[in-house]
Amino acid sequence: MAIGTYDELKNKIESTLDRDDLVDDIPDFILLAEEDHADRIRIREMLARSQATLNDETGRYIAVPPRFVEMETLRLLTTPRITKVKYCNLATMDELRQETPGRPSRFTVHEEVEFDRPPDTEYTAEMIFYASPTPLSEENQSNVLLVRSPGAYLYGSLLHAAPFLDNDERIPTWRDFYEGIVDRLNMATQRARHSGPLLSRVAGATP
Repeated sequence: MAIGTYDELKNKIESTLDRDDLVDDIPDFILLAEEDHADRIRIREMLARSQATLNDETGRYIAVPPRFVEMETLRLLTTPRITKVKYCNLATMDELRQETPGRPSRFTVHEEVEFDRPPDTEYTAEMIFYASPTPLSEENQSNVLLVRSPGAYLYGSLLHAAPFLDNDERIPTWRDFYEGIVDRLNMATQRARHSGPLLSRVAGATP
């Protein structure tokens, strides 16, 4: 059975489990798998772009974009050349943080994006980031990850049914399949990153 839609995915999970008492739980298994995907999978189709204004009103903070999971790069659209802002962790930010306004050079991410100093003028910050795919639902039958890797959805969802299956001998196989898929997807991203541009086109909207 080909898996190209949310309904087809649910049907495949149902037929694989072959448990009438778990049919109503299948949407929850898919949702839990999506949480795993956001933590573990990075593919170029998940890259998105967002811009925000950094000025006196915002200070050193801007909001993270919708469905943000990880920053790939952040730059200020200055002229004649852009200014790349480097990532640092919270401990380093504590050491580098300044109260004197200027052009930011470092950032970190928590509930917001924080810069090392308040801006001395208005800047446009452009973020290229990994966004979690739009969750599957009856209204949203597909997304970039389902198109790229139906197996990630299938085996990720089946693994979340495992607590209801006692010692089902298929569980280790599902786990091996899922781990293998995650590794291959991430390795493909790493190869693309080191061999050339990771992305030839970045969508303006999140995937």
